[in-house]
Amino acid sequence: ESKGGKVNVINTGNIYSFGHNSTPLQIDGIGGGGGDAAKGYGKLALGSKNSTGDQRSKRSELNNKGFLYSANNYSPALIHQSLGGGGGSVIDGQNHAQLGSQYGSGLQSTGELIFNNQGSAITEGANSPGVFVQAIGGGGGRVTRMDGTAQLGSHHSKQLGVFSSGRIQLNNNAKTIRTAGQLSPTLVSQSIGGGGGWIGIAQGDLSLGAVNADGDLSAGSIQIQNDAELRSEGDGSVGLMSQTIGGGGGYSAYAKGELKLGSLTSKGNLSAGKIDFKNTGSVFTLNDNSPVIISTNIGGGGGFIGGTNHAKTKGEGDIRLGSLNSEGNQSSKSNKITNTGYL
Repeated sequence: ESKGGKVNVINTGNIYSFGHNSTPLQIDGIGGGGGDAAKGYGKLALGSKNSTGDQRSKRSELNNKGFLYSANNYSPALIHQSLGGGGGSVIDGQNHAQLGSQYGSGLQSTGELIFNNQGSAITEGANSPGVFVQAIGGGGGRVTRMDGTAQLGSHHSKQLGVFSSGRIQLNNNAKTIRTAGQLSPTLVSQSIGGGGGWIGIAQGDLSLGAVNADGDLSAGSIQIQNDAELRSEGDGSVGLMSQTIGGGGGYSAYAKGELKLGSLTSKGNLSAGKIDFKNTGSVFTLNDNSPVIISTNIGGGGGFIGGTNHAKTKGEGDIRLGSLNSEGNQSSKSNKITNTGYL
């Protein structure tokens, strides 16, 4: 067994960072192994391999009242992750990155993730989101930049397993969350079953989602209440993003190679939970390629791709969003947005 324990964090202090790759506040609850890798690695693997038993991550709660500030690139103000089956965060990979479970079985699910925020957050650099929240079953996480190829998610499970993600509850009552640099969304929440996550820039081929997995790959619900000002100023910087994806997948800001988001030859429960977003605050985006809100719940897998310049040549594949040769429940539930604020 390599299960993660419960996480309960309260922060009331102000935290500032001024260097590259410097996140003021990062909370990780990981079952199955993994962690945080900075840059300069060649082949990189974060997560379990040939493992059985209990690799769950349990309930994770963060209550923040402090002010969070980062001044430089690759420095989100806050990262809160709950990952079952392994994974974590990679800043800058050079060759190949594998985040998530390989040839595993057993319990690789996540518990619920709760984030209550009353503190403002500001980032000045590129690739520096304001608030970044993930619950991923089957493994995965966040890769800021990859010069080679990347695979995020559960691959080749040996037998029936549980790769589901728990629900996310996010209450944001801060004054403001503001980002200034490119590829820096203000607020991101992802609940993904089967594995996957977030890729900023990928120069090679990219795969997010479950491959040859069998069992419960469902995604939990997301509930968001926002009373703050959310403001992004850079290119490719979404105002608010929420994704609940069953079967795996996630988000890619830009990729040059083949793009595959969703489940491949997997079976079982690949359903997605509901999204309930209530906004009484304001959400602004001031630059190109920066939607105000992206809210998606997808059964079977898939996600969102910001941009690509991949040219299909010599019989290569190009882009796949959704499941391929997968079986089972690939439904999604309701997606509700209630807005009384300013967009």
